Amino acid sequence: KMVTEMATCLKEARGITLKDGTVDRLCAYARSVAHFPTALKEFEWRNKFWLDITREREAAGKPDLTPFHTELLLKARDDGHVQFE
Repeated sequence: KMVTEMATCLKEARGITLKDGTVDRLCAYARSVAHFPTALKEFEWRNKFWLDITREREAAGKPDLTPFHTELLLKARDDGHVQFE
């Protein structure tokens, strides 16, 4: 769900189209590293990119293209896992 939203966002907000099969490849990669401990890190270089697009669109009166990501990111902030305004 999140990868599909992000692919749509990249296309609409930045004009970038991912190659066919990207979603399947990313899901396969996620399964292959499922045992690896993960955390919300490097906010400025990863998740902030998506938050910036969300905020740009919000300022322009346009809908969020990554609502699932935004929801999880706001929850992570509210739970104290990451800090941002």
